[in-house]
Amino acid sequence: MLGCATSYPRAWLPKKSAENATKKKYEERYILQKFQSFFIAFADWLIGWRSEEWTAAATVLLVIVTGLLAFVAYLQIKTARRQLRAYVFVHTAKIVVQDDEVTPPVAVVVIKNSGQTPACKLINVSGFASCPYPIQTMPNLMVSNAEFSAIWTRMDLGAGSTSASTVSISAEKTYATRAAKTEFVRLLSEGKLVAFVYGEVRYKDVFGRRQWTKYRLMTGGPFGFAEGQLVGCDEGNEAS
Repeated sequence: MLGCATSYPRAWLPKKSAENATKKKYEERYILQKFQSFFIAFADWLIGWRSEEWTAAATVLLVIVTGLLAFVAYLQIKTARRQLRAYVFVHTAKIVVQDDEVTPPVAVVVIKNSGQTPACKLINVSGFASCPYPIQTMPNLMVSNAEFSAIWTRMDLGAGSTSASTVSISAEKTYATRAAKTEFVRLLSEGKLVAFVYGEVRYKDVFGRRQWTKYRLMTGGPFGFAEGQLVGCDEGNEAS
């Protein structure tokens, strides 16, 4: 028995790649039709708006944009003020002991405006106190509002400028005589006495805002007495 071969038209031969291409073509056409339908419906919705609705939408959009612009402008102004305002801090501080029989030890505090604009109507109130070390009872190291009210003079401190003030020691002993001052320095050097220089600076920046700086420095005790130089305390140093 002879077998016979059957031939099929070329287009009828099964090809997987051709089927995938046809399927992808129909999927793309379907997606395109969906997008067309969406945009046509969206356009019809917009066309159906009345003039009042367009006006309301434009007003809402304008309010939103204006609010965003105002917020950005506020941030820019706030940043500019922070960069340009005055910043007053203690520049140097030292205890000075004169070699005479009448002058008690004094603290010399130099403050500096490190900002770019003047510090206006500035007041600096300082204090100088001491106590035995180790400390049993902490002396009062706060500046009261009454002390500020008692000062009538004000000054403007320009950008980069400094101002020095002196304050005498406030203690049970005046340490005015040469012998008393020698004892004062010896006790500080041996760590048996600690001395505090503290204070507060109040001023206004050029934008009219009240600013302040509190400082608290010390010598003696665990640090000894290094030619009267002061170091910052762990607490009492704050600024606005």
